[in-house]
Amino acid sequence: QPPVEAVGVGMERRRPAATLNARLLVYDEARQVLRRYHRLQVRLRYGVARTSILGTSLRPSNNPHLQVTRSVLADGAVVKFPIREEGLYRIDRATLAELLARVGRSVDEIDPRQLQLYGNGGRPLPALNSAPRPADLIENPVLGVGLDDGSFDEGDALIF
Repeated sequence: QPPVEAVGVGMERRRPAATLNARLLVYDEARQVLRRYHRLQVRLRYGVARTSILGTSLRPSNNPHLQVTRSVLADGAVVKFPIREEGLYRIDRATLAELLARVGRSVDEIDPRQLQLYGNGGRPLPALNSAPRPADLIENPVLGVGLDDGSFDEGDALIF
């Protein structure tokens, strides 16, 4: 094996990075001697365009996770609640009032037509980092019952 090799070539904090493995003791079979390096000089070269190092792209990635600049949760009041089993769920006025109380809001001050539900199904992330997965939370479809008047009254509900 060569005395020095670059492994793990890629990007770290938007800068090219690699791990260098240096073998300071190398056996030379032709001469049958064990060579010990006291000093190692490494020269790194990459072009002005920085198109690649050992086949790894150094240009901005097409990774959708790196392209998300603002989460869908960045605006508005956000409440989190558990979904423990598959099925249909119904949020009525009392449940919504309880959820909104956690963030200091009340049912009467919101427009229920603006309510949105986000989630990614509660499944664990894939084992491989390269496996496809959503870059941000996905908006889940909801059915608003009685919300067309702009208020969340008794008998109104969000069903998902």
